[in-house]
Formats: sequence, C-alpha cells, structure tokens
Amino acid sequence: MGDGLGARRWILPVEVQALWLALHVAEPVDNQNSNEADYPNYSRAIIAGLDWAFSGGAFVNEKAILISNPAKHYVRITHFTIGTAPAGPGHIRARGTLSVQIKPEDQHKDEVAFPPGAIRIMVQTMQ
Repeated sequence: MGDGLGARRWILPVEVQALWLALHVAEPVDNQNSNEADYPNYSRAIIAGLDWAFSGGAFVNEKAILISNPAKHYVRITHFTIGTAPAGPGHIRARGTLSVQIKPEDQHKDEVAFPPGAIRIMVQTMQ
C-alpha cells in the first residue's frame, strides 16, 4: 500500500494482531526463545505494522523502539528477531544482527532506544 510518496507500509496479515521485537545473545535458531536475552526487567517490545516504512528494498522503523537496557546488567546483545508472541516460542518473521551498539556510558539508563532508521529489514524475492 503506497502513501503517495513512493514508500510502502508493512501491513500485518489479519491473523497476526501484533509483532514483538526480541533481543538475543547469539543468533536465534528455531523461534524467538532460542538464545533470547534473559535479564531483570527484560521483555519483548511490541511493534505496530504502521511504525515501519518500505524504502530502498528494506523495511525501516519510523519510530524509536524502546526496550529495557541490557548493558545495565552486563548482557551483550548481538541479534534481534521480530516475531508473533509477546513471550515464549513466537514464530520468527524477521531476524538480523544488530548494528546499533549499546555503549558503556549508557549503562545507567533504564531503557535503550533504537532510533528511527536503526533497524532495517532487507527484502529479497524468492525464486
């Protein structure tokens, strides 16, 4: 669906009411539970389909995504997934390696923000 400016929106299928961003300490394997971060106050962040724009062959977050700070608990996060469940073994719809680094000086913060444009999900056509 276009917005009149040449960008497309990520429209969620009817059977999927919402998607959740999960953080991982290693590459996830089967579902969102695999290698998922586990530290105090961690929970997946709900993301809405309308918070993503399609541009240049990728979906990009349009709004900041806030999640409790893993650096505050000395947890090293390397990957993310976007999946179908707020907790438990959600089905992975997208995954990737984080390019946003959580800096040591951010350890005192309660939340980490992935600013707009920080998460890019490249789209490839299936042959």
